[in-house]
Formats: sequence, C-alpha cells, structure tokens
Amino acid sequence: MTLGLEFEGVGSASYGIESSYETQIRNDVEHSYSQTQTEKITTTCTVGAGESGAGLWQWVVSTGDSSVTHRHLMSICKTGEGFNVTPKCPIHACVDGTCERCMANWSL
Repeated sequence: MTLGLEFEGVGSASYGIESSYETQIRNDVEHSYSQTQTEKITTTCTVGAGESGAGLWQWVVSTGDSSVTHRHLMSICKTGEGFNVTPKCPIHACVDGTCERCMANWSL
C-alpha cells in the first residue's frame, strides 16, 4: 500500500507502508463502515500560558477520488513549539503522545 499524506492542502508526500500498519488502517476503515451509528467525539486542545499555539491532528483515510472517507477516532493535541508540525507517521506507529517519534518499521 502507498500512503499518501496531504496536510491542509499545503504539501503532500508518499510513503510505502509496512503491511501490519496497512492492515490496521484497513481494519479501522472497515470497522467505521460496518457501524450503523454516529459517534460524536468531544476533545479540547488549548494553548497553555506562554505557548505559541495549539494544533489538533486527526487521521483521515480516503480514496483518491474521495468517494470513501474514514476519520479516525483518535487524535493528537500538540501545543507550544511544534504545534503546527505534522505527525511523522500513522497513528498506530506513533511512539510518543505527539507522534514526533515513530516505530522504526512503519515505512518501507
């Protein structure tokens, strides 16, 4: 599987993704489409005193033509320096809470 990343339409990149992470992403999408209910998730991501900003990052998987879209239930709040730096890998491969470090084997 090729994982194409685009953030807010600013830039994009493509990565080969290891099969176990491909399977996790595929299972997430299949699970969301087997549901017959809508889930509303509420979260906060606020700037602390002296911090430069806050960014809430959510993983969205969609087909090239956007006919199918899956929004992951998990998200990451990044505050302070680096709040606007994109996560470095898929959510399942994140090692830390801000997704600055990733498992070594996530990409090919």
